[in-house]
Amino acid sequence: MPTLGSLCFFNNKGGVGKTTLACNVASYIAETERLSVLLIDGDPQCNATQLVLQDETTEALYGSPSGLPEMDTLKQVLLPLLKGDASL
Repeated sequence: MPTLGSLCFFNNKGGVGKTTLACNVASYIAETERLSVLLIDGDPQCNATQLVLQDETTEALYGSPSGLPEMDTLKQVLLPLLKGDASL
């Protein structure tokens, strides 16, 4: 089975189409090339997550009655590493 490797879409400016491009490329690779794809949504807005998952799944992961996220963000999960704690 062929492997593609890694792709990263990065730009400091918002609104340039990074999320749209990443989701469309991931979809193309999965559907057309029949390869497994891991799409990591590192943006705090979670737009890629909302595009890929059904509304109910997104709400179950991130929603709460108070409107605050119930789940740790990627930054919160990785913060101990930045502080030198490698016990993740």
